[in-house]
Amino acid sequence: MGDFETDDEKYCDLEIPAAARIFLSAWHDGIERPMAWSHRYESARVVNLSLGHDRVSVSNPGFQKLVLNAVTWMRRETKSA
Repeated sequence: MGDFETDDEKYCDLEIPAAARIFLSAWHDGIERPMAWSHRYESARVVNLSLGHDRVSVSNPGFQKLVLNAVTWMRRETKSA
């Protein structure tokens, strides 16, 4: 999936597991900040999306594609387990 623009809050300085794979970031105050990442918790796949705080942000086609991709990725793991 490519870049997309959205008007949303940016939660920064969150605790992210050391083994997390950051796959979405945004610039805030001149620093590139993680906005979405995946990691494992025990035998499960976990995706954290820090975007999607209101009707405008969840209506964004880029955000919707991000959510669908995350669900598809997690389902794929479940089916193959």
